[in-house]
Amino acid sequence: MLFIPLKQETIVSSYMASEVISRLKRLTCAPSLSKRDIDQRATFIGRVEQSTFRVSLKVDAPENFLPIIDGEIDETSMGCIVYLKFKLFFSSIMFLTLWSAICLLIFLFFLFIVHEKAYAITALLVGLANYFVTLFYFSKKVKESHNVLMQTLKMD
Repeated sequence: MLFIPLKQETIVSSYMASEVISRLKRLTCAPSLSKRDIDQRATFIGRVEQSTFRVSLKVDAPENFLPIIDGEIDETSMGCIVYLKFKLFFSSIMFLTLWSAICLLIFLFFLFIVHEKAYAITALLVGLANYFVTLFYFSKKVKESHNVLMQTLKMD
């Protein structure tokens, strides 16, 4: 099974859950196909509900490795706990899965049918390179998204 990039984190905040939700709501706009419908002051695009949120950074150009931030907020007596899960968009997961499968099939074709080990190894290395480049850029974008979220919530 293909390992899909995912990062989980827990944050403890001295703010109450309602304050965290209101800060997120102020800086989040609903997804839209029209650029005119997107608030220029918004930092995130997505949805914020009573105790959960699903947002991503607002960007001007498409970014394949930008994570979706799934969050769940639990109220405690001293503030709240925010559970975060960073994951790739479905289209990026499909891209990674498709090209990994294609590279694997080419590897198997050259190894067992054509008996060209050099081509087989090249196909395998290209598939692995694609996967590790995805991991690298996903990690980079997770850090960027995490920093913006922390600045938004002022929980540094």
